[in-house]
Amino acid sequence: MEKEDTVLVFAGGYGDWARALSYGCKVHYTDVSREMKKYARYRKPGRVKDFRTRRAELLVRRPNLFDWSFSFEPIPVGSEQSIVFVRSLLNRKGCKIAFRQDIPGIVRHIKWIAGMYGASCSIETPTITSLVDNQRTPIKINVITLRTNKTAREKAWLDVRVLRELQRAAKQKKVISRKALCLKLGSTPQKLGYCLERIDTITPEFAKELQSDYLKP
Repeated sequence: MEKEDTVLVFAGGYGDWARALSYGCKVHYTDVSREMKKYARYRKPGRVKDFRTRRAELLVRRPNLFDWSFSFEPIPVGSEQSIVFVRSLLNRKGCKIAFRQDIPGIVRHIKWIAGMYGASCSIETPTITSLVDNQRTPIKINVITLRTNKTAREKAWLDVRVLRELQRAAKQKKVISRKALCLKLGSTPQKLGYCLERIDTITPEFAKELQSDYLKP
């Protein structure tokens, strides 16, 4: 990350990482728990721009809004992590996940998303300073970077919008055709076909149900 980068911290927990990053970057903190958000806000907020209660899988909402998405060991995200990583491809630069140990297969999962969307990923092991028992202690952590690009961003944006349209159709109990979907989103039948295949892969049970019930040829 570079100075003045705009960073969305999701599953922010106690806010330690958000606060530390806020002294060099423009940080926006989110967590699904209202209590955790309140604790992070009133504990030591640092220079964090704002604190919000948000579900990680509903962020990021449009392209180029942030430079990075970031989280430290986002275990609570669970089965929704595929959508979280896909949405992070909408950022200008991508996503960074810090962790001490590979929480169930997160490295493999991010590499899988990178390959599907034509993005890239890398792993580094920097040394950071952590406050343990009121003493500053150097520790090594792992950081995996999912770096986006124009092609990955365009694919992710189409997928996010198609998934949104299918969810809207399900809510309204309406069926939408592939042709209508292409016209509304400015896509081609071929791109839409690839999009639906990706959605099937990243959210298999949920997406197949939406497609079978609310999308017609």
